[in-house]
Amino acid sequence: MNNQNNSQINTSSFYGFGPGINCPTPTLSVAGFGGSGSGLSDGDVIGARVNSDNYGGVVTVTFPIGGANHDICKKIGQAQVSALESQVARAQAEARKTQADINLVTALKCVELLKFATLSGQFAQICSGVNPNFNYPRARAPQSP
Repeated sequence: MNNQNNSQINTSSFYGFGPGINCPTPTLSVAGFGGSGSGLSDGDVIGARVNSDNYGGVVTVTFPIGGANHDICKKIGQAQVSALESQVARAQAEARKTQADINLVTALKCVELLKFATLSGQFAQICSGVNPNFNYPRARAPQSP
């Protein structure tokens, strides 16, 4: 009878910060295994039968060596978080500016339309916050002496 158990335990657990930036971390691994086999022979002993059952488990604790690596990985992670936060802030500022530009153009177009038309339906709804003052005194061009 030949019985063999192969167990592979991953002792290289990492957390990463992108391609090629993997940082080791302490790991607790628990693995179980099992196997069984049986055989029947009609040789010298009539009806000889062999059964085999194998079960077990493996528990490992690993600690990476090199405390400087942890500090370096922590700094890389903090730098990436800062970079992402600044990208989000820039995108939000651009979105606010774009929305302000859209609102200003809409208001100006509403004023132009309200000079000549009475708006209704969806157009009145779009221009509902625009209240032009057509009675304001217009600025005069400077007079030459």
